[in-house]
Amino acid sequence: MRLVWTYNNKVTGTTSNIRNLKNYYKRSIRDANGFGHITEMYSNDKEFEELVDVFHFIDKETIFWDEYKMLPLEREDEELVLIDGDIIWHQSFILNRKVDVVIDSYEIDIWKSLYKEDVEKLTALGIDKVIPEWDGKRRQVYNTGLLSFNNKELQRLYVDRYQRFKQFVMNHRDKVNVNRCTWIGAQYLLTSIIDAKGYTHYAYSKTIGENNGLYTHHLGDRKDKGSYNPLQY
Repeated sequence: MRLVWTYNNKVTGTTSNIRNLKNYYKRSIRDANGFGHITEMYSNDKEFEELVDVFHFIDKETIFWDEYKMLPLEREDEELVLIDGDIIWHQSFILNRKVDVVIDSYEIDIWKSLYKEDVEKLTALGIDKVIPEWDGKRRQVYNTGLLSFNNKELQRLYVDRYQRFKQFVMNHRDKVNVNRCTWIGAQYLLTSIIDAKGYTHYAYSKTIGENNGLYTHHLGDRKDKGSYNPLQY
């Protein structure tokens, strides 16, 4: 099984925050290698090249900071698991192949701060005319810090809708917050498609950021405020 990371060195942040994020990536990749997984990365930063089994150098302009995640989904139908760099492994990963898609967990308590305003703006602008699964409703959004498609029809549908979403945002970038649209395109859009089409899913963590036995996702500012040190073995 291949575990695939993506990293865009144009991500913004303080020098110390970026260094810390990279340390999480390195720990995540090294531990995955130690557990016997094939590791792969899509990135414009060659600092990671020697850490993974397969490195794809990407020099592509993006409007969303995590847009590189779409590249392996666009290019490949083979089994792979997309991994955020702040996922730290506790044992070898076991893929649930009995559902259409697997995710990390569910977003909580951030609908108003992260999704509501721009979901409503996009809905008012008529995004449902280009993405028929879009209804603009509030929903429990999936966190895709870990993501794998067992159903390749769903994978191709998501890639198609993501490209439509990206173009729609580009056409209306003066009316929406493009940074927040990163999360909407990556997570709210996928959740909407699954809800509309009735696909099945499995979440590895019932509470976001918990130790679920396989891994812990140190998402958001937990990396900088928490006590965990990715360089300490």
